[in-house]
Amino acid sequence: MRKCVIVPLFVCISTVLMAQSQVALVNFTFLHQPKAEISIIKPVNNAIFFAARKNVLLDEKGSISISCSPTETGFLKVICKDRVIDLFVQSGDNIEVIIDTATSAKPMITGSNKDGQVLLNESFIPKYYRDILPLFKNDSTIELLSKHVEAEKQKHTEQFGKLYDAKLIDSSFFNFTKKNIDYLYATVLVQKMAERFYPITYSPTSPAYRSEFPKEYATYWDAVLDHFPLNDSSVIFLPAYQWYAENMINANLYRIRWFKGDTTIKDENAFIRKKFEDIQQYFKGEIGVLTQARELHFMYIQEKFEQPLIDIYENFSKLPSAAPYLPFLQPYHQKIKAFHGVVSQKNKGISFIKNPTQINSFQALKEVFKGKKLYIDLWATWCGPCKDEFKYQEEAKKVLASRSVETLYISMDVAERDDQWKKMVQYFQLTGHHIRTSDALRDDLMKLFWDGKSYTIPRYLLIDDKGVVRELNAARPSDVKGLKEQIEKL
Repeated sequence: MRKCVIVPLFVCISTVLMAQSQVALVNFTFLHQPKAEISIIKPVNNAIFFAARKNVLLDEKGSISISCSPTETGFLKVICKDRVIDLFVQSGDNIEVIIDTATSAKPMITGSNKDGQVLLNESFIPKYYRDILPLFKNDSTIELLSKHVEAEKQKHTEQFGKLYDAKLIDSSFFNFTKKNIDYLYATVLVQKMAERFYPITYSPTSPAYRSEFPKEYATYWDAVLDHFPLNDSSVIFLPAYQWYAENMINANLYRIRWFKGDTTIKDENAFIRKKFEDIQQYFKGEIGVLTQARELHFMYIQEKFEQPLIDIYENFSKLPSAAPYLPFLQPYHQKIKAFHGVVSQKNKGISFIKNPTQINSFQALKEVFKGKKLYIDLWATWCGPCKDEFKYQEEAKKVLASRSVETLYISMDVAERDDQWKKMVQYFQLTGHHIRTSDALRDDLMKLFWDGKSYTIPRYLLIDDKGVVRELNAARPSDVKGLKEQIEKL
């Protein structure tokens, strides 16, 4: 392969995206999917912003035409069930994509940079840093890790380089893919450094605790940041930059505070405020605004409803350059405000078990409900899938009531989240009985229903009126049919 000519500092992409005024047009056809719902994530200010996800319906032929204004060009993602299509779209592009959803055949792509678009969607091209992290689990030294990462980067960059040499993709497309691969693997390096750092923050009684962070790792981490700066204006277009920035915020900037002896970061609300202070300090200009918007969205979708996010959003919304992101973030902001407004509301159907600190075993908990049939929901305030199931509770409760089965919600939250837990119970209107586990009760549940070392939730149990667990993995509220079949056997 001839040596690739790389346009310096991504100038070509900046020129194409910012200088031209033509609208890009992308036509999709999903064969065998008439009027199906798909998700489209168009760039906002030329950057991938997952909060901008929009669900639309295909026409009767399974087709849709997507137009991208100059600020909507960049990395475009379209999702139809289990098929995900990624494209790099530039102003003036005209691209057509046909996907046969009845087979696993590759998408047929024609138009601008078609060969590059096809390669971008190949399964062997890395797309998310966590998917490739296992490749480096045996790299025991920085030298081995660095060489392995560089080899993997080169392998994938050369695949796009061959297309560029053959003039099958333009320089903007090649520079986009090269730099995105660079930051994807830089994120891997940051994550590997973080894996060595976090153990020094653990309790000395933890089996994973380490007393020191190796100096060579700290030095290498700083070198990665020097080589892949946070404020390079050319990276705003890269999907991989979001993960790089996220890892730097959660690990490297956390490391700086840790070694300064900042103990306030152990408090959750203080930690959130410090995180956004770090973003404002280390991320500048458009990148800073984008990073704040992305971090707000990331925290919103966890649905922990943290109080500090209210003030953080309101301050963010005053920034003139924040305007393009606000329509996507504002509904989440209103949801958090509504959550913190439920404090005065009381639902008579919600019952908190009295003297919960005296209930230190599952057996003791069952004694409280002696002679009753129970559907037990093991959940936590930080568990997204747990909370996703709450929207199905109304139908599930009807089925349970038909067989005189009562609902017991067991929160696996720690004591520090007691207030958040009670607010969440009210917010989601979780009628039924509630208890938050003591450390002893949580340990007992882990021994009984998991391996004693960890646990996975949500999990559901069915208990008969004699206190016998009849279903160790009962159907979820979303599986009303399965739940009905199970309770009929009680």
